[in-house]
Amino acid sequence: MFENMSDRERVLAISVASLLPIFLVFFGFLWFMDRYEGNESTLDRLDTELQAEEDKTRQAMRASERQNYYRKISLPANTNRARIVYRSWLDDLITKKSGMTHFGVKYRNDIGGLIHDRDTIAKREIFSSRPQGTLPQLITFLHEFYSADHLHRINKLSIKPLPKPSRGGKLEPTDKLQIELEIETLSMSDAADSIETFPLFQRQLEGIDSYNGRILARNLFGPANNQPTLEKPRKLKFSAAKEDEDVSDKYVTVKVSAKDLDKGDRLSFELLDASQGAVSESPAAKVVLGQQPRSASVRTISLKVPQQETPTTIPVSMKVRDNGLPAKEDTIDFEVVFEAPKVDEKKEPKVKPEPLPVEHAEQTFVRGIVKGKDGRWLALIVEQLKSQSMKKLGVDDTIKIDGVTWKVVSIDRKAVTFEVDGEQLSFVNGSSLAEPLTL
Repeated sequence: MFENMSDRERVLAISVASLLPIFLVFFGFLWFMDRYEGNESTLDRLDTELQAEEDKTRQAMRASERQNYYRKISLPANTNRARIVYRSWLDDLITKKSGMTHFGVKYRNDIGGLIHDRDTIAKREIFSSRPQGTLPQLITFLHEFYSADHLHRINKLSIKPLPKPSRGGKLEPTDKLQIELEIETLSMSDAADSIETFPLFQRQLEGIDSYNGRILARNLFGPANNQPTLEKPRKLKFSAAKEDEDVSDKYVTVKVSAKDLDKGDRLSFELLDASQGAVSESPAAKVVLGQQPRSASVRTISLKVPQQETPTTIPVSMKVRDNGLPAKEDTIDFEVVFEAPKVDEKKEPKVKPEPLPVEHAEQTFVRGIVKGKDGRWLALIVEQLKSQSMKKLGVDDTIKIDGVTWKVVSIDRKAVTFEVDGEQLSFVNGSSLAEPLTL
């Protein structure tokens, strides 16, 4: 076949023949990739279907577990027994555990059941009550109610403050609340006919204190609570014991007072850990807190501090807290100081300085102490025996009386001081120069 071809045709035919296997391999690879991607899509679809079936199975298992759990926590299927048990528990919760008052728990009939696919799967019961109490009591009730993990819920909750009349016909707010409750319960149709006690199932909630802290801090129904303030005690310095003095069972008393603008708030005092008196193991430094105030009118507490044998400083840190809503507090730090006892020394009697022996000093008077135009203080001196003229003397000015030089060393609004023969004498307005002040 190649015999009748020219050299050019022969080269072209060989080239085409050599490219044929490459084309065959390329098209074979494309066919393989198309089949591979088709199989991968099929695998993905099958995996999705399998995942969906597994999800349905898990949902069915969870639904079955949830149904079994609801059956366990349900009220008895016997509705008469359910009403008796729940009404007794609710009444006990309102009055005994929460401390509120009410006129009993009422029951409402004929409210229908819970229906699914035309089947009644649970019976609904409605209970109502109108208790009266404080906000902390209501918080306690709600905490206990939701801690009981049963098929019950609060459908309606109404809270109104109860005011009291005052003079002039005005209404003053109080801490009492009028509360209205409507509670719905469910009794599963396939639940047990009776239960021994209620509640059998408890939900683990945060402690009641955490709810009190968050809710009472809002102060929804009362006037704003003022912060109490501690005052530093007036007497904090005492004498240490003298030699050979027995200090056992001896104390000094420090009175600590607090102020609170809310007259009805009752205060409580506490020694803090930062106080040596609160944490010290040594009886010699053990500060004892007195009896707490029993009424809102008492705003003072006593601290008993042991008598010390040597000079000592005892730090005290304490806190006062009121019972308002929300409660507020104040802290104070101070030191109780025991100083070395004073030594009794015989005091030498003061010797009254003799007046300057001049003849006419008693006839020379300080008639005034004024401030000059330049702002300096000036003493107005009058010599009655001579010219009865008035001289104005400032600091460092001098005057001679009977041959003795009197030099002004200081003047203020109360007195003028002269230096005479190396001695300083002070005189007030209106006095003669023979009547110096006695120190």
